[in-house]
Amino acid sequence: MYKVYSIITIGFFALLLGSCAALPIQPKPKFQIKSFVKLEYHAYEKTCEPRDPDNFRDECYKFTDGALGSGSIVGNSIDGSYVLTAAHICNKGQELLVNKFFTPKDGNTNPLIRKFYVYDIDQFKYNAEILEYDDKNDICLAHVWGLFGPALVLSKDGPEIGEEAFNMAAPAGFTSEGMVPLFSGMYSGEYKDAAIYTIPAIGGSSGSPIINIDGHLIGLVYARHIRFHHITLSPQHKVLIKFILDTIKDHTKEQVRKHGISKERSIIIKFK
Repeated sequence: MYKVYSIITIGFFALLLGSCAALPIQPKPKFQIKSFVKLEYHAYEKTCEPRDPDNFRDECYKFTDGALGSGSIVGNSIDGSYVLTAAHICNKGQELLVNKFFTPKDGNTNPLIRKFYVYDIDQFKYNAEILEYDDKNDICLAHVWGLFGPALVLSKDGPEIGEEAFNMAAPAGFTSEGMVPLFSGMYSGEYKDAAIYTIPAIGGSSGSPIINIDGHLIGLVYARHIRFHHITLSPQHKVLIKFILDTIKDHTKEQVRKHGISKERSIIIKFK
């Protein structure tokens, strides 16, 4: 009887080990964190003529407004990179001409100067040039001279309902050198003109990329449900990709004219 039990026990564990070995290994999502950037918008009231116009710590500049956002590199040019973010960040972040004014509550009128900055994953700071933005779908593309980080691959295919999605973002500006918070959720379908993901988001997450398990760009965080932070809104995939490609194509013409090079050498876009 003892021998019978021993044989049964050995057979049971052999079956268990064989079953475990047959379990599929879940692939890990591919996060290209060097493609992530953080964005800052600063607005200054110019109260007098500063000694150094580029030094915003001068007493003639009074800080009046600011905002934080996230973004990603989606293409490279011969002299920099293309950064994707949300339009409501770019609307605030554009540097206005000195002859643009605002009127404070006290009735005085002073020039308002706005600056738009990009920080790469190593916390190096760059000035950004806003190329184009789409208010309806809340998409913006900027060109950052001197930034040469790797670009995210643009996905040709949109997500399927129930497909897992991933996000790199700096909620509340939280990030540091070599580190960016990583999140996950699911694509849930469309609501009106927006794609819906169950990815957590809060102020500072705006403009952050949504990627699939291969690390390819499929969406962009631009808003969240006001009462539930795990319902995130993104532009529809086809709208987002078309905006990126069209804007870079238009900017390419300027690059070709400026540098006298072929279109093939002026930009690099990865598209799969």
